[in-house]
Amino acid sequence: MIPGNIGRRTSRNNSGRIDNEINMEPVTQNEIDLERNVTTTSLMRKCRENALLIKNISIMDIFLSASIAMLNHYYFILLPMFLFGYFGAKRYNEKYILVFLSYYSIANIIRCHFYVKTILNTPANFRSSHMFTLYFNFILFVCFIITLINGKIYKFYKQIKQLSELELEHLRN
Repeated sequence: MIPGNIGRRTSRNNSGRIDNEINMEPVTQNEIDLERNVTTTSLMRKCRENALLIKNISIMDIFLSASIAMLNHYYFILLPMFLFGYFGAKRYNEKYILVFLSYYSIANIIRCHFYVKTILNTPANFRSSHMFTLYFNFILFVCFIITLINGKIYKFYKQIKQLSELELEHLRN
């Protein structure tokens, strides 16, 4: 719906003049900005891209956490934490993302500890094999990827803090 009287015909026979006057009802600045003047900045685009990444990471995290929870049942307590990441990214909620960042950092330290513990508890005859070298390199690669993901979550958190409330409201809608 077009605000005001833009496009209203003034003659009864529809012959054609368009009235260009605008209805001057009092409108707050936020409504004007939301309806007309909010442009998508590069920060908002990056924030939207990172939100999609965080949503996908949080969905992937539930499967990774569930696989580790099968080995130790205490990890089942932390399984619902992925919801903070998903809904924080979906709603651009700064506090949810901070909770997810804290959880993800601690969970990744525990995962890397689990991987190192597995490496240290391997038999000595297996350590000299080629498969152990591949396994060790794979573990290093996984820990590197986990660290990059932590960096992306932190970057998304900082981007949300930089956006104004008006820009956040525009992204949410």
